[in-house]
Amino acid sequence: MIKIFNLNKKINDKKIFSNINLEIPINKLTFIIGPSGVGKSTLLNVLGGIDKEYDGTIEYNFNNISIDPSTLLKNNYVDFIFQDYNLFEDLSVEDNLVFPLNFLGHNLSKEEIIKVINELGIKEIQLNEKVKNLSGGEKQRIAIARAILRKSEFILADEPTGNLDTENSENIFKILSSLSKKRTIIVVSHDLEAAKKYGDYIYDLKNNELLENKPTCNEYLFNDIKNNLGKNNFWNKYKPLLKFSWVGIKRKIISFILMIFLISSTSALLSNTYSLHNNSQFVSTKYFKETNSDFIELKYQTNSWNLIDIKKIDELNNRIGNLSSTSYYSYYPQIRIAALTNSDKILELNFDEIDNSSFWTNKLASMNIIGKASLDVNEVIVWKKDAEKYNLDLYTNNELKTDNGIIFKIVGIVDYDDMIDLSNYYSYVNNYEKINIFVSAETTKKISSEINKNSKFSFSILKYINDEIAVQIANSSMIDYDENLNDNEFTFISPVKKQLNIGEKYKIDSDFHIDMDLVLNNFLIDKNSENTKIKFSKKTFENLKKIHSEYISGYPNSLLIYFNSAENLQKSLNLLNDLAKEDSKIVIHTNFASLGKMIVQNSKDTTKIIFIFAISIFMISIIAVAIFSHLIVSSKSKEIALLKLLGLNSRQSLIYHLFSFIFVALVSIVFSLLIMYPIYLIFTLLINNLALLKFNWLLNITTLFIFWSAISFVSFLIYFFVSLRKFYAKTNRLLKEK
Repeated sequence: MIKIFNLNKKINDKKIFSNINLEIPINKLTFIIGPSGVGKSTLLNVLGGIDKEYDGTIEYNFNNISIDPSTLLKNNYVDFIFQDYNLFEDLSVEDNLVFPLNFLGHNLSKEEIIKVINELGIKEIQLNEKVKNLSGGEKQRIAIARAILRKSEFILADEPTGNLDTENSENIFKILSSLSKKRTIIVVSHDLEAAKKYGDYIYDLKNNELLENKPTCNEYLFNDIKNNLGKNNFWNKYKPLLKFSWVGIKRKIISFILMIFLISSTSALLSNTYSLHNNSQFVSTKYFKETNSDFIELKYQTNSWNLIDIKKIDELNNRIGNLSSTSYYSYYPQIRIAALTNSDKILELNFDEIDNSSFWTNKLASMNIIGKASLDVNEVIVWKKDAEKYNLDLYTNNELKTDNGIIFKIVGIVDYDDMIDLSNYYSYVNNYEKINIFVSAETTKKISSEINKNSKFSFSILKYINDEIAVQIANSSMIDYDENLNDNEFTFISPVKKQLNIGEKYKIDSDFHIDMDLVLNNFLIDKNSENTKIKFSKKTFENLKKIHSEYISGYPNSLLIYFNSAENLQKSLNLLNDLAKEDSKIVIHTNFASLGKMIVQNSKDTTKIIFIFAISIFMISIIAVAIFSHLIVSSKSKEIALLKLLGLNSRQSLIYHLFSFIFVALVSIVFSLLIMYPIYLIFTLLINNLALLKFNWLLNITTLFIFWSAISFVSFLIYFFVSLRKFYAKTNRLLKEK
């Protein structure tokens, strides 16, 4: 029994109906009739729990059990049959019958479904047919079958024959009449003749009058089957998730494809852009030797910026061991060297130092040297392109003269076309053009000696704490030794008092000395002396003299370590980098790792444009995702309402909707991986010499996953918040949307 007391309904300030007092008996077919606009459908929505904004009381009682009106849909007491059917048009007949059961947490065998549809005149073969291909009469039978299979006690039909011809209308009313023997059926209709023919009760809404009726048609087309729904299972509620989501995607396939494309292309583009600016790419093994990337330059810094600790470097080199092919110290000049050709062309010299090892013998042999392939002091080898450019040869125009009197003799010309020209990465200095020449390490040592020989024996003693200069030593006459001092001690003698503290720590800073920490042993004031004097232990005194002598005779500034294979260089580089993490004085340089930075810096304008483009695409993608999300959600109004009518709450319906985005995200990561490398290849066309670098798969895949995760998460939030309002909208409003 359904009892209605003083039911009133307004929409805004318009009264729809008022003071309805009515009792609807169970297991009867009751018609609600009246002209259009009187509120028949609104009353049906109120009775079915769709519209909850009314005044008055409605009591539901089935089998002597009182039912809370708010649980009508949730607990499947009520089902709806609509004029426009409200089926899932893109799903099969079977899915339209099974999924609504799954939404309730139940499942049903195909055999039981066949029993019901056979009673309704639907053939088994039609189960696999899509609903959108059925006739109106067949669709309405499917809607009725859905209600029957869900065991709803209370079936509300809103103009169920409004879109049907006479024959189908008669059949539908006969089926509903048959069902009313075991279920409560309420039909909204403007067809008074049909109400008199099939209805047990007729309620005239306009006149607020309930009339008992004796139906003239007693022909039954359906034998109601009370199927067993079985035990409620939580996971059954989400059993249709995959198929339901896939059908939803196909319905708006263009929007979803565009979302996939935007997410994946933006992820791949940002990943490549990050890797490009991160300078993490190594030289490709293919171009290992052609880019002069087969060496590591190693330094161990001291307190003096231009001095290295040779002992420490030798220890590091021993750690590398047999991985290297040759190693030797570089005496590359600390100042730029310019030279004059026989034709009075001034060129800045860029030295490639070599030794007499088998490594260089084989390397030069492979480079097709015209002339002499081994070098003595002051002999050089030039590149063929430079020889042709500056009119150099082995016979007449074969000298390069520096401004300090050193003459380099050209004894060989490299006739090798496979070497990659990276000269554009070196700037011009003082408008001098740069020329690369091969020289022996002995030659650069001689040049360094010429440069250093005029270096004065001078140094500073600094305070250990703040590097403030405590004493300035201008020449060797200011130092002496005292045999009573320890090696780390010194005595200061001055005609005036200085801000020096006995026992305090100091250190030496100069162009030539090795790291040395000292302690002030004594401070003496000698007013008879005009000059300051520093005394060290005899060993320290002699060591300072020796180091200065070595410095002016040519002092190395790094160790060059060459390799036959990129693999051995990579292993050595990894070893040295690990050691450098623990000791900041270790300094490593190799074209193998730094060429990428040079390439990017040389193409700053292009890389900047790529970066701006990537960010712009990201912003466009976010806006586009918001637009596509709105389009997708807007097309789902009736689907959302139907999910709620079939027993899913707003949260569960939203899960069904959002699951399609998981598919989008998963497909987009696959597509991102597919287009990641092609985008990099496009970069190589835009950025000069980028193709020389090895594509860093690990970094790119890692960053791709990070960017994909971030973009997908942001897109999901947009998709979620755009959807939220729609999914929590009132069901009756959603049903009215087109």
